[in-house]
Amino acid sequence: MNTKQSYFLKDLENYWHCESRDAQSGSDLLKALRDPRHDINECDFRNLLAAAILNNALSETDYLEHIGADFSEPDDISKDLLALWVLMFGENDVAITK
Repeated sequence: MNTKQSYFLKDLENYWHCESRDAQSGSDLLKALRDPRHDINECDFRNLLAAAILNNALSETDYLEHIGADFSEPDDISKDLLALWVLMFGENDVAITK
């Protein structure tokens, strides 16, 4: 796992953990990503999130460990991450269309 992926998982854990997520999670995460002192920038996070959604790039083990959500199917993880995408970037972004 490279450094950007580690920071990506850390941000998911901090902002999208099943016990802490809410309607503000997307805007809170965007605010953090736009801070120049943040470990990863918005563009890198967006690319990693798209890869996780489109390519099922996060394992069920990683998801349970970092997000605290237990899904039986990789597609369920993609759907959950898509909900974060919509909170952050909106529904009309065609870059994430399967």
